Amino acid sequence: MGITFERPIGASADVAELEFIAALHQTCQPKLRRDGSITATDVMHFLSSRYGIRVTEQEVRETILKGLAGGDCEDDCIDLTEMLAILMIPEIVKVADDKYNASSRVNITERVREDFESKWEYEDHIRRVKLANERKPDSGIIERVLNMILNDATGDATPKPLTKELIKTIFAAYGENELVDDDDLINDMILAASGGKEDAVLDHVAFARALSGDVQQYDINSETEVTTNYFDVFRTFYSTKSKKKGRFSLRSNPNPAALFRDEEESGHTMPNGENVREVEREFTAASIDYTADTYRSKMFVIILWMTAVVTYFAYVSPSQGTFGRLDCEVAKSEFACKIGSSVIGWLVILAQLSVLGFIFIFCGSLGNSIYYTSRIWIVIGMVAIIFGTIVPFTQQVKTPFFNTTKVYTQDNWLRYFLSLILGSILLCMQIFHFVRLSIPTKFFDKRKRLARFFTPSLAVAESKLKLASGFKINRMIKNAEEIHEAAGSENVSKVADTAYGKALLNYAKVGEKHETTGGILWTWKRMISGKLYIEEGIWFSSRLLAGNCTQVIACLTFFFIGFQVTHYLIRPIYDVDVGVDVPYGVPEWVAVFSLSVGTICGLWAGLSIALIYIPSSVSTVLKYRSGEQASLKSSQFPSLRIGLESVSLLLGSLLWGVFITCLVVWLIVSVILFLLLWEVTRPFVVDICAIILGLMITIGFKSTVIYFLRRSFYAAFYRKKPAHANFMGLILECWYLGLTSGYMLLRTSELLAATALSIGRIDRPFLAGESAVVGPVHLDRYPQLFLKDLLSHEAHRHPYLERMGVMYMLKLRHGENFAKTCGSCWRLLFVFALMPWMRKYRIINEDDIDESNFKFSSSKDWARKPPPRRISMHRRDRRLNEEDVFQENESTDESIQTLKRQNKRMGEELKKLRMELDNMNNTA
Repeated sequence: MGITFERPIGASADVAELEFIAALHQTCQPKLRRDGSITATDVMHFLSSRYGIRVTEQEVRETILKGLAGGDCEDDCIDLTEMLAILMIPEIVKVADDKYNASSRVNITERVREDFESKWEYEDHIRRVKLANERKPDSGIIERVLNMILNDATGDATPKPLTKELIKTIFAAYGENELVDDDDLINDMILAASGGKEDAVLDHVAFARALSGDVQQYDINSETEVTTNYFDVFRTFYSTKSKKKGRFSLRSNPNPAALFRDEEESGHTMPNGENVREVEREFTAASIDYTADTYRSKMFVIILWMTAVVTYFAYVSPSQGTFGRLDCEVAKSEFACKIGSSVIGWLVILAQLSVLGFIFIFCGSLGNSIYYTSRIWIVIGMVAIIFGTIVPFTQQVKTPFFNTTKVYTQDNWLRYFLSLILGSILLCMQIFHFVRLSIPTKFFDKRKRLARFFTPSLAVAESKLKLASGFKINRMIKNAEEIHEAAGSENVSKVADTAYGKALLNYAKVGEKHETTGGILWTWKRMISGKLYIEEGIWFSSRLLAGNCTQVIACLTFFFIGFQVTHYLIRPIYDVDVGVDVPYGVPEWVAVFSLSVGTICGLWAGLSIALIYIPSSVSTVLKYRSGEQASLKSSQFPSLRIGLESVSLLLGSLLWGVFITCLVVWLIVSVILFLLLWEVTRPFVVDICAIILGLMITIGFKSTVIYFLRRSFYAAFYRKKPAHANFMGLILECWYLGLTSGYMLLRTSELLAATALSIGRIDRPFLAGESAVVGPVHLDRYPQLFLKDLLSHEAHRHPYLERMGVMYMLKLRHGENFAKTCGSCWRLLFVFALMPWMRKYRIINEDDIDESNFKFSSSKDWARKPPPRRISMHRRDRRLNEEDVFQENESTDESIQTLKRQNKRMGEELKKLRMELDNMNNTA
């Protein structure tokens, strides 16, 4: 896969990204539910893996799905249409607050210079206002969507009295027949829109109240705050379930919002009197969580892994220890002894890295978690770093497993000092964290600039994801409005009279647009400008960044080794033989020049690979998001969700892959140059080069002639002049009998060169399709591991899933006071009108379909017919399992229930047939 591609943009790409989100969110095995539904199990696993929140399936159904997905029964799920309605909650609240003053919260855009104590605070406020305005939908979006709904349901956009009949008409117009008969829900929807007023009218003010009235707990100002999503919801980094029931701790907040100050004082009661639900966090070892990246400082993790690699080769590598070494010269079977020595050597490496590496990484990481901030853990981490880097540098200790005795040779001193320098940087970072926790929170109340300096880098990175989610949803709304505004379908049919049908026609007609995306320059420019983070919402995992940094170290190490080999191994050979100009018949300049050029080429190959990894990962992620790479409907995607523990191979593969690439390129280039420059082998090499160059000239001449003949003889798969084309084909086929021998030699050279340069490129497959599989063995599985790591982080850190997580947590915290069913139904109608193409993802009971009341089924035009209503995949799977009972003899009761349902359905169909027969007889 190339890193530069034409990315689809527009409404169709937005739908593809929603499908991608559903594929990431689902946890069912082994296959995906292609309808995109999200179940309680999926939500439970997401909250546990991403935030460490301990919640049961039943609690998810009763708390989260009830209101967001319409109920709390076992079969309830969130379909893609409902997911989109959930994602749009912040944008709806923004518009409602801005235009209709739907809440009493303080609007940051209304503050002036006199409200701030320093110039920096005011400039930071201006920055936040600018970011908020860029991510705010047009203020007229609610009014325009209401006009679409009224026009589609009643024929004109004039505000109508808010009655049950109007709501039922709207539901019937959009095919929600299962909701038409729910009088309790309709009464709640009327109450939500009218605000309790009698004789209310469904105008844009009432519609805004209905859309946003039940989700006012979402704080739109938090989107521009430098905080984490967990903190935005719970106002703490800790578990809200503690010995002091429901009490929230604000200890880690350098500048707590004034709105929540009473929460600390009043215990488990919110300022508005609402009871706070308890949410319990489980232990997740957050400081070493390389999947969700829940540590305080990402840079600390990167430097820690770099330190571990350098320290290992300085003091702990097998060359430094003596344990397990066998003297095979005195053994009876030298070969068997060498095998045993090799086994013991690998076991020693296993013990060294598993035990010593685990202790150093785990203990050194303590205190770097965003969730717990006790100074004791930081002290333990500091002690681990001191004993892992500084003590070995200052003390001389020799054990069977490691050796800190210093031998300051040309290739050792760099490792010692680099380990010391990196360890000192880690120690300074831990001291920085310790000082931050030692400063009282009140000290930062009037020193907000200093508070920002001490803000964890995770909060900064996560705040950019919040901005990205707002930007992407706002762009999605704009893309949908462009579809409605697109011209060209006004006179197609009567369907153009409805916004629903016109949008469907335009959606099919406009098609996809594309923009050039990806590449090294494109990626680095957007990284520098920040757009890659606050617009695209790209999250770089610490594993990838640490591996990329170790690749640079590997390249520099290789260059240093190559320099050592050339100047301290080759040159002394010639210095020893005094008076002999060409020992072994090889001139000194030939050996030195060949090795030097090979070293430079190896360094170039390694650095080029290291430079391309981040742009390659960005392009891969954007391909999945835009639908360029299939996800939800792909047969290959489910295999990427299995064996996620194997991504642990990546860090070592990134390091050694680049190093071995450098060595192979160094060897190939050095050997070729050596053979070309040495007088003994030069004639043979010159002859081979002459043959290759002659072949290339011949091929070039042939390609030029064929280019012009092809244009005259062929038109795609067809021949313009069959006889001429046949004559040309016969001549070429005879010529190729001899020429293809050169082609195969050229192909061999190309494949060898491509192999050498692709050893370290585990971000893309080198062997394609079936050629990568030999029997049960997959020869090129590392690109799959790379994809698994990228998708695993997308499943935890995609901007849409970050926002979904916020809504889940708000629902957990506020229960029925947040996102009621009536409000969710209003927001569904908002989505139906704005994005009618999302109707095909709507999941309801297939038995509830009644097309006779559906507004857009009266015409024969395809756009006026409702999208096929589908039962959710997990329900369908259960139904299929029930039908398989007859074969498997698993449950008689389930068989009886299945027969009853089938009998009832057949009876209803028979009744309809009798009614039609009676009508036909009456007509006759």
